[in-house]
Amino acid sequence: MRFCELRRAEMAADFHRVGRYECNGFAYGGYVFAQHAVRAPVALAPEDWATGAKLPCITAMPLTLPRLIGETMPWQQITSFFGRTAREYARATRATGVLFMTEAWRVEAEGDVPPDRPYGWVEKQPNRKEALMMMLEHPQHGRQMWAADILREPTRLEPWREYGGTLTAGRLANMMGWQQ
Repeated sequence: MRFCELRRAEMAADFHRVGRYECNGFAYGGYVFAQHAVRAPVALAPEDWATGAKLPCITAMPLTLPRLIGETMPWQQITSFFGRTAREYARATRATGVLFMTEAWRVEAEGDVPPDRPYGWVEKQPNRKEALMMMLEHPQHGRQMWAADILREPTRLEPWREYGGTLTAGRLANMMGWQQ
């Protein structure tokens, strides 16, 4: 949990410095807590990644997309692609957990939410909020989510709030293939 706390502080510092959260040109990134290295063939198709040598200790390995993806893939597909890639990376590294970090719109919904709404639905919600968000999936800690709302005019960041057991479905949930 200390690792998450330090990453939240980094996210907030980045936001205060440049007015947004960014990871290699994208509004999201993260880490897998890897037990093994990845063996990847020359054609870097994530589904072809294999589990490599065992690492000496659990290692926080960054989850980032190469900038080339943003230049070649339609923007509507990038989030789903990131989710699929992160799941394959977690599988291949035999990850003990996955940490996802983003700046995004969020909506607090009541009741069951369809798991894969079309792009653009959040922007149409009157109760949407802009926020820095962090989500952890870990067997020891379960699913955790933290959010720091972004307020504008003047731009400022609200304190981080913790939510437990959230985000069980969607493009960027169930990174470790956990069952709901």
